[in-house]
Formats: sequence, C-alpha cells, structure tokens
Amino acid sequence: VFPVLCCVAMSVDLPCKKKESWEKVEKKLQPIISQETPIADAAAFRGLIIATSDISGCLKQRSQYNDVDAVFAMAVEIDPVTVPEFFAKGMPKLCEAVLDMPKLFPEGAVDMLRKGEPHTVILTEKQCVCLVAAGFLCCLNEPTTSNLQGLNFRKFYRGAAGVISQAHKLLGILHFFMRSFGIAPPKVKKSKSANNEEEEEEEEEEEEE
Repeated sequence: VFPVLCCVAMSVDLPCKKKESWEKVEKKLQPIISQETPIADAAAFRGLIIATSDISGCLKQRSQYNDVDAVFAMAVEIDPVTVPEFFAKGMPKLCEAVLDMPKLFPEGAVDMLRKGEPHTVILTEKQCVCLVAAGFLCCLNEPTTSNLQGLNFRKFYRGAAGVISQAHKLLGILHFFMRSFGIAPPKVKKSKSANNEEEEEEEEEEEEE
C-alpha cells in the first residue's frame, strides 16, 4: 500500500453566500430580466456595473468605467449588429445566468487550484458561464489576497478609449455569451462599397483566368 498525497483546494466565497448582498444583486438584475428596466445602450450598462461593483466591493472609483461608452462605440463601428442584439436579447439571459448562481453553487463557494499542488476542480459549462457572466457584470467578490486575480471586469475598460483591440475583445466576449445562451449570431450586412470591392476582385480573377 502506497501513501496518497491529498491536497485540499482553496475555496473562494461567491456573492450568493451572503444573503444581504445577494438580495441587492437580485434587486438590480431582476428588472432587467423582466424587461421592466432594460439595458438598451452602453450608458445604461455603465450605470449597472457601477451599481453592481459598489455592491461587490470592486468599485475603487467611478472613473474606472469612464471609457465604457467609448469601447462599446468602437465595437459598434466594427460590428453594427452584435452590440444592439446583445442588449436586446443577450442581456436578460446574462442576468438570468448570474442569478442561477445559488442553484449552481449550493455551497456558495468555488474551489481554486494552487500552484504546484495536485488537485482537480471540475466545473460544468453552466457554472463557467455563470462565473464569467458575474465577472462581466462585476458582481463577484474581490480576492482577499493579492496572490489571486479576480474575474471581475473592473479593469477591462480602464484607459481603453481608442484601443481598437479592446473593442475586438468585447465583441468576442459578447459572441461567447450569445452562443452560450443559444442565440443565433446576428448577420452583419455588408456595405455597398464592400460588395463592390468583392465584385471587382471576382472580375479581376476571371480576367486573369
């Protein structure tokens, strides 16, 4: 018989563990699900994450979200369909995913791996989507130690105005949510100039042949 080394994973508390703070999160998200208070644009989204960040404790200063509108505006320039489609169809589903947390994590906590220690943490797809959605809305508790990096998107928009790569990242995240919720990806209409360019390229290829 060989001895077996067993390591206990470090557990991180989720916001649903504290009833008082979780009720505040529910109060913010339920009206969005019911469409009583829809999130229709970046300004409304910015107001929401400022409120949820205040509840979770990750709001260092309101100015950390000053560039939210600019990042979403750049994303709309790149893809004019996905952002409005997300606000209309994806946002209520996103809030539902977050509020499923008590059901998905009945213990109100999630295990984390420690560097250099053998252990396995298994999460379902729904659990992963729930955590990413909660992070996107800045609802998660901030880590109690600097050794851990939080999932909240509180630094995502900081100094991001004019940074085109950040807008592409945002679109990637929105597409991830839309696909996770079973919402068909919107079709982006090509401009006339783009269509003309394609036709010209096809004509040139035919001439070369």
